[in-house]
Amino acid sequence: MIISFAAENEARARAMIAAKDNVSRKLEDLTALARQLRQEEITNEVIELADQVDDPAGPSGTRNASGRSRNKP
Repeated sequence: MIISFAAENEARARAMIAAKDNVSRKLEDLTALARQLRQEEITNEVIELADQVDDPAGPSGTRNASGRSRNKP
């Protein structure tokens, strides 16, 4: 009886350790994804600001094939 109780407790402990490891890995993955998405947002904002500096005419300019602003003639 004691041996089965000890085996059951060991199985529960292993399951809890595995669950903790899975949660830790998932948290690391989600944190990395959040950081990547934030970096992409920052990069896009910097590109947008650089485009505004390149095109002082503002929204009246047209876009060339690369998507960058170009003044209308």
